Amino acid sequence: MRRRVFIHLAWGGQTVIIPEVADSIRVEQAGAPTIQNIIGIGQIATWSHPEAKRLIVENQQFNERWISKYIEGGWTPRQYVDWLIRLRNTKGAYAELTIESEIPTLRHNFYVWIDFAHWEVQTNDESNIRYSLVLHEVNLENATIKRLEQTTQADGSTAIQEPPSPRYDNRPPQPEVYTVVSGDSLIKIARMFGQPDGAWRELYTLNQDVIHQRAGAYRQGSLIFPGQQFSIPANWR
Repeated sequence: MRRRVFIHLAWGGQTVIIPEVADSIRVEQAGAPTIQNIIGIGQIATWSHPEAKRLIVENQQFNERWISKYIEGGWTPRQYVDWLIRLRNTKGAYAELTIESEIPTLRHNFYVWIDFAHWEVQTNDESNIRYSLVLHEVNLENATIKRLEQTTQADGSTAIQEPPSPRYDNRPPQPEVYTVVSGDSLIKIARMFGQPDGAWRELYTLNQDVIHQRAGAYRQGSLIFPGQQFSIPANWR
């Protein structure tokens, strides 16, 4: 029997509870740390850091009947979708993630940037919406502005050069190469990079030689295997 977990996302003074089934989510390492070029003051979020995590929720459904069963005062499926899209599209926004589960390995608490990778209405009925989420752990840090610089003009006057305004990247930089892991497919990889399902063909075309060459033999079809390294299309990054 599938056991439920509850994903709590707190953002903008509001906490939203998303119910999931236990075998539909996984928490994994997000990869090598990246460095953001951010100049500003106060608290900032850098998108990955040593031992950062990534929560992946694949092919789940907001279904009105079981939302009302598990969450008192819950939203309609479309309200969940709209809230998640708003969070994703707000520059520099991050949410506090808490996972409540009777399964110890699924209990987590960290800050995340959200990538609402995919959603679609099922059978033309907005009471049943299928979706996928990728939540990247962020690291909260304090930043300070650069010191103001004085320069002397040709007429002898003094000019103060102000530092640039804070810059926030809305999404973490995407890698140029992706290493296939167990359970991956071309569609799943496309979704991880925020692409629609049909974009798998672009990934396939770019990596045909890698896909077809396996253990020294030429293979037909589009099967992929753990350990293969795929170049990521430039327009996905």
